[in-house]
Amino acid sequence: MGNVREWCADYYDSNYYQSSPARDPENTSKSQYRVLRGGSWYYSAAFLRGAFRSGFVPDGRGNYLGFRSVFLGGED
Repeated sequence: MGNVREWCADYYDSNYYQSSPARDPENTSKSQYRVLRGGSWYYSAAFLRGAFRSGFVPDGRGNYLGFRSVFLGGED
């Protein structure tokens, strides 16, 4: 974390966590924005944490945005 902000599959809603499940909340209610998490070199130190989240248009671009590849099992 800290190099680029990470795209998430969730749709962004600033009030989602007020009514979401406590474990593995995933917002599938479509909206104009997708979730970005974490900080990047572009942001000040106050925003360099994994809990920092905001919304951004899915076709948005910037050298401070990225994604994390995740292997979900199977054989090596």
